[in-house]
Amino acid sequence: MGSLSKLLTYSCYELGHTWHPNCYHACFEISLLTFIESCKIYGVVYLVSALIRGKRISPEYGKKLLSDFLRSACFLTTNGFLYIGFFCVIRNILQHVNVITASFLPAFFASLTAVMIERPERRSLLAIYVTNVASECVWNSLLSRGIVRSVPRGEVYIFMAAMAVLGYSFRSTNPLSPSLNSILQLFVGPGESGAVVANTAASQMSREPQVDTTRQTRQNSWISALTSVLWSRHSLCPHRGSCLLNTSWGVCCLCRWIRGKDEASHGTLAGAVAGMAMYFYSAPSIALYLLWKTFEALYDDGCKSGKLPRIPGSVIIMYSISTAYLFHMAALEQYNLKPSYWRFLQRLTWGRMGEYNRYLLDEFGLGSSRNFDGVWPKYKEGFISESFKAKLASHIHAAS
Repeated sequence: MGSLSKLLTYSCYELGHTWHPNCYHACFEISLLTFIESCKIYGVVYLVSALIRGKRISPEYGKKLLSDFLRSACFLTTNGFLYIGFFCVIRNILQHVNVITASFLPAFFASLTAVMIERPERRSLLAIYVTNVASECVWNSLLSRGIVRSVPRGEVYIFMAAMAVLGYSFRSTNPLSPSLNSILQLFVGPGESGAVVANTAASQMSREPQVDTTRQTRQNSWISALTSVLWSRHSLCPHRGSCLLNTSWGVCCLCRWIRGKDEASHGTLAGAVAGMAMYFYSAPSIALYLLWKTFEALYDDGCKSGKLPRIPGSVIIMYSISTAYLFHMAALEQYNLKPSYWRFLQRLTWGRMGEYNRYLLDEFGLGSSRNFDGVWPKYKEGFISESFKAKLASHIHAAS
């Protein structure tokens, strides 16, 4: 049984960059590989983005696109290069590796430096993405230790909660996030947007004549109400056609008929009901991402209203901590890391992330070598210590 307080005295080569004994060469190799892959990744991202926007390719736009592309590629390259660099520097200063410096601390400093290179408007997007992945890994880690229990279809409840908040925001005249509001309009149309509903209701009230008492009495009977729901629309509804057809997209019409008024709170119920769609198509990553975007919108709204303090550099810190945790998981608890993110790290480093000697990290008692099939990296004999040679020999003997 290992201990998290253990100090490992192995060299950088023996533990970390096992593909080459020289620290400088290993860092240069990683920087070259990550730059090649970064160009491939961001080349596709920026090309697709340009096509979607449908902008005419002018010399000025092309120059900006190339600048943004190179900046993003350099950001990702720096993240990979400095991860190895800081690992070597910290190990040489301390002359040992502990559970924090094995991966988390080098990754934190690397991410903190690298994200400053990326464009400011992309930092929030990156922070939300890695925090989303990191939160999923935290849950997996707690689950594997028996600290929490699995919640059947938990993503449905998460998605419903996020959609309830966003539904209220969408029906409000002052939405939390214009970007999220625009996305919701793509699915439910602009007609149910709070501002549109308010304007429609005001214009209709100004031009609709007063109804007589006899008709009002008929409207109050349940038969007339049912008939109206089937074949007409409520006077407060902004949509066209009958409310029955429109209700198939949400429940705001139904709330108007039941309560006789229109409120933003109807969007809360409509959003929660819409969130139940996650039951038919399970996507935990989407549910978590939407939850974090909702938290971001709520926090930003609280800061604008003066109810919450705006923390300087919070986006950068959130990105750095989340990325550092993901690299920590990749090194020490790869089995709890999201598979897609592990494949991304492997692709970015051309498999070098998988060459970390996790059998040495087993001394921390986290089962780091799980999923690595008992195969040790191939070392150059002249660059490893005598004590490590003995350990390697005992491993080979035990395996045989």
